[in-house]
Amino acid sequence: MTEIFRHYDSATVGLVQSLLESEGIVTLLRNDSTSSSSVAVSDTVPTLCVADDSQEKLAVSFIREHFKEQNDTDGDEKVCASCGEKSPSNFSSCWNCNGELP
Repeated sequence: MTEIFRHYDSATVGLVQSLLESEGIVTLLRNDSTSSSSVAVSDTVPTLCVADDSQEKLAVSFIREHFKEQNDTDGDEKVCASCGEKSPSNFSSCWNCNGELP
């Protein structure tokens, strides 16, 4: 069993777990429901492990690709010609003034 991913948000860890298991990679989740102030934070962060160590590199590559794709689409923004505010690229009108976006 090898640790491959940890995140303070258990929902993010669950998303990664679902991604890997949909690709046939068996995972184990540790620290998914711990809450204690007397334990070091690194010991209580939800952590995802692969059950089969031979799948570690494959699992890590899926995780990297997932977050790379997510970051690639998050950065696109449109600038409103009316007020100059930035809006996500999937908006058709400005969040600030409701002006039409390019």
